[in-house]
Amino acid sequence: MHSADSPLARAIGRDTKGKLSLVAYVVAIAISPVAAWVSLGIYFAVAAAWLVPDRRMERVLENGAPL
Repeated sequence: MHSADSPLARAIGRDTKGKLSLVAYVVAIAISPVAAWVSLGIYFAVAAAWLVPDRRMERVLENGAPL
C-alpha cells in the first residue's frame, strides 16, 4: 500500500475521471431498460474518455520521483 504522500498517490490525485466513469456506468445501467440507445451512448462516451491519454503519471516521472 502506498502512503497518501507517495508519488503514486500524488499522481493519481482525486481520480475524478474514474469516479465520473463509475457514476456514468451506474446511470447507464439504470436507464438501459427504458432508453437502451442512450445507455449505449454513455458506454461509448466513457470508453472514449479513457482513450484520451492520462498524463498524471508522466508528470510525476518527469520530476524524477520513483513510483
